[in-house]
Formats: sequence, structure tokens, C-alpha cells
Amino acid sequence: MNIKKILSPLLIISLLFITSACNQNTVEIVEKGKIDRFIVKEIQNTSIFDLNQEHANISYTKKTTAYSNQTVNINAQISGKLQNLNVEIGDYVFEGDLIATLGGSLATDVNNVQLDTAKELEKINNISKNLTEQSSTININSAKTGAKTALESYNNSLQSLENSKNIYYEQLDGAEIAEELAENGYDRAKEVYYEALHNLESIENSNDYVSIAQAEAQVAAAKIAKENSKLSLEQAGNGIDQIQKGFNSQEDQLEFAIQSSYNQYQIALNQLQSSETGQLQQLNGLDAQIAQSDSSKKISELNQKYSRITAPISGTITKVFIDENNLVNPGQIIATVEETSNIILKTSLNENEVRLIKQGDKVDIIGDKRTLTGTVLHISPTINPNTKKIDIEISAPKDSKIPAGILMTVKFYSSANDRLFIPLNSIFIIDNIKNVKIVSDTNFIRYKQVQVGIIIGDYIEILSGLNGDERLITSTTTFLSEGDLIAIK
Repeated sequence: MNIKKILSPLLIISLLFITSACNQNTVEIVEKGKIDRFIVKEIQNTSIFDLNQEHANISYTKKTTAYSNQTVNINAQISGKLQNLNVEIGDYVFEGDLIATLGGSLATDVNNVQLDTAKELEKINNISKNLTEQSSTININSAKTGAKTALESYNNSLQSLENSKNIYYEQLDGAEIAEELAENGYDRAKEVYYEALHNLESIENSNDYVSIAQAEAQVAAAKIAKENSKLSLEQAGNGIDQIQKGFNSQEDQLEFAIQSSYNQYQIALNQLQSSETGQLQQLNGLDAQIAQSDSSKKISELNQKYSRITAPISGTITKVFIDENNLVNPGQIIATVEETSNIILKTSLNENEVRLIKQGDKVDIIGDKRTLTGTVLHISPTINPNTKKIDIEISAPKDSKIPAGILMTVKFYSSANDRLFIPLNSIFIIDNIKNVKIVSDTNFIRYKQVQVGIIIGDYIEILSGLNGDERLITSTTTFLSEGDLIAIK
């Protein structure tokens, strides 16, 4: 074995030369004058999980069942022989597509004859009805013209009343404003009068006869002003009364005119109603005949329509219950169709798994010989009391045509950015204590104790013990021990 000594004047460990002997590399490291020999163990780069560069791409799978939004039985509505069955199990059909036809029986032949007879009767009755309608339309139009004229007169009377009211309210508003001003003037005149009277009383016992004479003159003037203001107030009140009386008289006249025009309008309406009633009575007999023939025709058409069995919804044929050329009875199920354009897949997760996903996350739907991308549609806010888990609904891509009832697999993904997960095979146990192997900056192996949480797929949660910037050994081999020096290939 060739050994090359490595001298380091600093405390930095330096790897200067590696030699090979017996499939192992050996180095010497000099630190503080002390020489240590190490066997360098080579490991693959894929055995390193660098927390600075890599994130745990957590995934886990669950079995799920596909459910359709709607399942409909395709029934025969009439009896007959099943002809031309056009579908098989697994076929996709659109609403209205022809599934099968019924014919070749006495019931279907009789129905065809009845349909032809009903159509001829309907033509005859409709001709008679048209002639009757033409003869009575003239009378009805004349009555409508009279009713229209009377209605216009009635509306004009209403409009006249409305106009009178608008004028009245404008005049009343003006009179009320004048009354308010007169009342304010009267209040002020009274104040002036009482002030002058008070002034006179305060000096009438004095010997200042000039001031007393002046005060008496002011009182007399204020009294006259007060009386004039009172008169103005009374006149304003009388003006309001006159306006109200004038409007009441005019309103009575207009309401009489309205009532008269309304009576004329009612007479015109009665004439119109009489004309329409006469027409109705003439047509009632014909309508009864038409209704009878129309009913017969509709029944025959419905039976003829029922001889063509069509898909009630778009979807996939999941069951076929009868073969061609067999007789069927009303209500007998021919086939079953399921609406598969909006398939919902249902599964359940435990509480730890639910914390790693959210509504709107994308998932893989695996099964039916394909893989599709689905979306987490709904996460139940409560635990299912029966399963003790949380129900999840996933929407499949629109028009994915997944058969309802099929068992599939859903694969969930989560980056778990707010939690620390490492590969499960990074953990090893010593004396019931969980540890990981950390690669130091100088490529030495160090053991570190950790506390772990939940296990999701191939990853395990780290609760404490790691900073999130370490490099971990993920190999399941046990040849690496604490203090070993490694070389990464």
C-alpha cells in the first residue's frame, strides 16, 4: 500500500492524495503535527439527500371508486318486438341517440292506422274552425275600437284631474309660504309692540315727559303694525281656504267626468266581451271535436314515438337486459345508461394525510388502462363516524368517460414546504433512539439524533434534530460508521 503524507500548517483538513489498495483508498491527514490515517469509502451521489437542494416530493396512493352524476334506466313504453338493438355494453351514446326500435306486432300496426285517421279528422275540424273565426272577428274588432275610444276618454279625464292636482299643489305651496311669512311678520310685530310697552312702563313714573311721549308714540305705532300683521296673517289663511275650496269644487267636477267616461268604457268592454263570448260559444263545439281528434293523434304519435327508444341522457351503456327479436312489455328495462362526463371519485384519508393536501390540488387517477389528471374537489370538514377518516372527493377530467363503479387508484402529491420530511431510509436506530447519518463539510460521517413524526409513503417527518441544511446518507447499507471519510462519485 502506498501512503502519501499530507502536511497542513493550518487547522484545515486537506485531502492531498488518494491511493488504491485492495479496492480501498487510504489518506493521511496532518493536524497539529499529528498524522491520522483514514480509509476513504466511496458512495454514489444518489445516496446523498441534500436538504439545501432537494425537497421531499411526497406522494401516497389510495383506492377510490368512480361515481357518475346520473344513472338512468332505458325503458320500453309500449309493447312490441325489439328490433335493431344498436348498442352494446361500454358504448358511449348521446342524448337522443336511437337505442332500438319496436315493431312487427299487432299493437304497432293498429297504432299506425289510428294515427292516419286522427290526422284526417284534425284537418277537417281545423277548416271549420277557421271559417267560424273569420265571421266573428269583424264583430270583435268593432267592439275593440269602441273600447279603445272609451278608454282614451277615461285616460284623458284622469290626466285632467292629475293636472288640476299639480296646479292646486303649486298654488297651495305658494299660499302656505305666504302664510308662513305673514306669521313670522306677525310674531316680530308682537315682539316689537311688547318691547315698546315695556319701555313705556319703565319710564312712565318719571318726570321725563318728552321720553314718555316718545315711548307712547312708539307703543301706538307698534300696536298698529301688530294689527296690520295680524290682518295679513288672516288674509293669507283665507287665501289657503279659497284655494282649497276652489280645488274641491273642480275636483268634484273632474271626478264626475272620470266616472262618466269609466262607465262608458265598461259598456264598451261589455260589448266586446259579448262579441268574444259569442265567438267562443260558436267555437266550443268545434274545439271539442278538434281536442278529441288531437288527443287521438297525440296518443298515436306518442305510441309511434315510443316505438323508437332513444337515450334519455348522454353517457355510457353499462347494462343491456334483452336481445333483439324478443317481445317487450311497457315498463320493461332495455338497458342502463350512466352520465360519465363529470365523474366524481370518492376516497378517504387520515388526518395526517389530509394536512398535506388542499382543495384544488392535482392528483393522478390511475386505472382503466390509463392515467388521468384529476383535481381535489372537496375535503370534508369533519371525520366520517363510520370510517374514522376524512372523506375526499376528486373530479375527473370532463368527458373522461370513466365507467361508474370502477375501482381506481388516486395518487396524491405534496411538497410539504412548511414541514421537514426526509427519505425514510435515512433513519437508523441505536438503542431505540432514531438517528441519521450526516455528511460534514469535510465529508466525514456524523451521527445525529432526531425526533420523528408521521410517515407518508417513502418519507418521514422530522420534528427536531435537523436544521434543514444538512446532507444525509440515504443508503440502507450499514458499512458507514460515525467518523468515516467518504468520497462522493
